[in-house]
Amino acid sequence: MKPNKLTYQERNPPFKYGEQVKTLLERGLIADSKDLEKVLQSINYYRFKGYLFSFREKNSENFSSGTTLEQVLNCYNFDNLLRLLIIEAIGNIEIAIRSHLAYEFVHKYNSTGYIEHNNLQGFKKKDHKHFLTILDIKTKKSQKEDFVKNFKRDHHNEPLPLWMAIELMDMGNITNFYKAVSYEIREKIAAHFNLPSGISLKQDVFYSWLNTLLIVRNRCAHHLRFWNTGLTKNPLILHKENYPEWHSENKINHHRSGFILFMCRYLLKQISPPSDWHIRVEKLFADYPMIPIAEMGLSENWQEHLVWKD
Repeated sequence: MKPNKLTYQERNPPFKYGEQVKTLLERGLIADSKDLEKVLQSINYYRFKGYLFSFREKNSENFSSGTTLEQVLNCYNFDNLLRLLIIEAIGNIEIAIRSHLAYEFVHKYNSTGYIEHNNLQGFKKKDHKHFLTILDIKTKKSQKEDFVKNFKRDHHNEPLPLWMAIELMDMGNITNFYKAVSYEIREKIAAHFNLPSGISLKQDVFYSWLNTLLIVRNRCAHHLRFWNTGLTKNPLILHKENYPEWHSENKINHHRSGFILFMCRYLLKQISPPSDWHIRVEKLFADYPMIPIAEMGLSENWQEHLVWKD
């Protein structure tokens, strides 16, 4: 008779702070035990371990010789600051997408054309109904917003015009709305960002990028480690014939987090007013020269890439 397999809980009992400290020190982390315990009281042990992976010896739980608490915290702090910059960039990109999406849609149909399923045939009927339900819930939750309150005071039985309603949509709603509009509208919006669309969504580069940025945005908003992670949804790559600058010898790994910096940089270049975001990104890397940027899929001279440069 086979012995019962231990559950995860049975194999991994919770450690007290002192035990967590002891384990990390025994694996070779160089740190004052009191300082390390104070860090672990603020940063969950499991979360902290994620920043230790880069310092582990191959096929071992032990850390490379000379690994210090300061080195790990440098990665942690770098990641915190990087996520803020990513959220800022994606926020500005999202606002610009809202603007173009509302403008192109209402000029093809009308200000409340989103109510009609025929104008959003990328939605199945049940998905369109769900979209309107979500928007209605968001409208009710935003009753104290001045623009909603003023509109409902004078037009209480009417739906919000799209240029108002779109301000209540989150990035997931925006991505789904873009997916549902006609190819004609998708093509115009993508063109504003100097990206190709596609009759099929599988070929739509802009839609691919939107989905990738949505996942990254949610990851950063929930404070998950980002700096050296792989992308769970890889964006489509631009063709060399029309976008040669993306195919220079200075390669960017489009499976790693560093590619998001280039996506944001490229999209922000298409948005007015001009942004100094890239300068602040460069300063962050200059402030943390010890970060192993190869883990981000970046080369040593990544700032000289044609896409990054002005």
